[in-house]
Amino acid sequence: MTNDWILRVGTGVELKNGYEHKIWGVNCGTIFGKGFMDRVQRGDRLWFVPSGMDGKIMSVATYGHHTRVENDELFNAGLTLEALGWENKYNVIVHYSELYDVSDCDGLFTKIKGTTTIRQYRGGDLCSCMINLPVEYRSICRYRTPI
Repeated sequence: MTNDWILRVGTGVELKNGYEHKIWGVNCGTIFGKGFMDRVQRGDRLWFVPSGMDGKIMSVATYGHHTRVENDELFNAGLTLEALGWENKYNVIVHYSELYDVSDCDGLFTKIKGTTTIRQYRGGDLCSCMINLPVEYRSICRYRTPI
């Protein structure tokens, strides 16, 4: 079964800096990061939401795998956090595919408030998300092209 995850991404600038490489950084030193890394599975959907935007979805991607950051170096190719313009220190890099930028779509507001940086979408009465993410994903795939 495919799960949906909502990830807060600060202003979104660092996320956009990772678009070319299809990566995002997570700090597994937090309870949210550790829980995410323990439960996320290949093929799960990642919904990226900037802070302070009333839960507006910026982009959605498909989770592939994750790797540990070693001495700020992300890959054998020598890409660093600094080279990406990432000011935050992440200890895990999430690799994703099928990235859809939906920042220009009206109406994709989760309306989720709070400081939780990563949360699993459960739908129905258990979730305060104001949109049905699986249904929206089908529409996004139908009308958008991955970047």
